[in-house]
Amino acid sequence: MLGLVVVLRAGVSLGLTGRYAIQAREVKAGINLWAADHAVDLDIIDDQGSPGRAVAAYHDLVAAGVEILLGPYGSGTVRRVAPVVCGSGRLLWNHGGAADDLAAPLLATVIAPASTYLYSLLVLARNAGLEHVVLAPGWGPFAKQVAEGGRQAAETLGMRTRRVSADQADALVEDASTTRAASLAAVALVFAGTFEEDVAAVRRVREARVEVGLLGCVAAGIDEFGHRLGRLADGVVAPAQWCARDHPVDVGPSGQEFVRRFQWRFGRTPDYLSAQAAAAGYLAGEAAAHGYRPDEVRRWRPDTLLGPFRLDRSWRQTGYTPVAVQWRRGRRVVVAAEPPPQR
Repeated sequence: MLGLVVVLRAGVSLGLTGRYAIQAREVKAGINLWAADHAVDLDIIDDQGSPGRAVAAYHDLVAAGVEILLGPYGSGTVRRVAPVVCGSGRLLWNHGGAADDLAAPLLATVIAPASTYLYSLLVLARNAGLEHVVLAPGWGPFAKQVAEGGRQAAETLGMRTRRVSADQADALVEDASTTRAASLAAVALVFAGTFEEDVAAVRRVREARVEVGLLGCVAAGIDEFGHRLGRLADGVVAPAQWCARDHPVDVGPSGQEFVRRFQWRFGRTPDYLSAQAAAAGYLAGEAAAHGYRPDEVRRWRPDTLLGPFRLDRSWRQTGYTPVAVQWRRGRRVVVAAEPPPQR
């Protein structure tokens, strides 16, 4: 007798066109690699970067009884979609929304929260002898949580912080480039806007030839940042949810094996967006194969290519902290990976 092969169905809505197209391309690659590994029947819907379209897509996926639901990209979109999926009693595997306030039952978040993004980066700044941090967040809860987490990290590390708007950051750079009255050589200047805003901000600093003690931004964690800025990217530091480290894993491939598979399939090196999306797929597939109930998922303690998967009672991911990476001659290199102190 032939055995019955059960093919799992998975669904995800991504902004393959629109404001998140760059990030969604990387996410799609990671999910496609996972689906190919496990012969998953994958449905990827283009929500065009619209939260409303994403909500409609997940209504359809839930109604169709799709077994595995992977979240969209972007904290704002996850914030809109989660009530639809989790409110129906289904798990939503969140790889694309890091805002701290998203933590809620049935939202299985695989990535570290926004408030932890800057700790390793500021450790690097402190070790370089810098005592002042200027934080320039963009609009929205995610950016504000990155900045607030950065303020708390700086306080823990004995550094002073100042939070400024994008316009105020521009004024600081202009002053430093003309009068030299407001030197930034002893300052860590960190931007946390949209991808396009971060690229533009770093370009302005570099083209003004202003010396900054440490220049960082969230967008610099992915390859497209280097493609856009070329040599201007060199020296810029960023938080990254993942780097290919060699550590034991319980679910999915190791980081190095993931890189090899990704390069063979796509002809390029993955960045952290691809890795975190793939990790969500491997976890979701394993949980579905074992028939884990939501309470079992929350108490589950596997290690993945990202690192430890650990959800606390509020469903907040506490397993690991983003590392700091720096652009050097067209490549991202890990420069700091230190866990924050327990509060």
